[in-house]
Amino acid sequence: MVLMLSGEAWAKIHLSAERTATLIQGDDIPVAAGDVSEASRVLDLFDRYEPERAVVVPPKTLVQDRM
Repeated sequence: MVLMLSGEAWAKIHLSAERTATLIQGDDIPVAAGDVSEASRVLDLFDRYEPERAVVVPPKTLVQDRM
């Protein structure tokens, strides 16, 4: 399978801005070799960002008190 991703297309996948199937069906991610549905399935293995499941780490835990 050979995909041709621009930096912008990769950012859309990484930030969950658009579904991979939408990007592949459009011209954002051309599949140069291999099966289109398999390419979409592989890219969908990456975790999608879901704001409702995001974990916020309080800044207090980032301070080192050992000095």
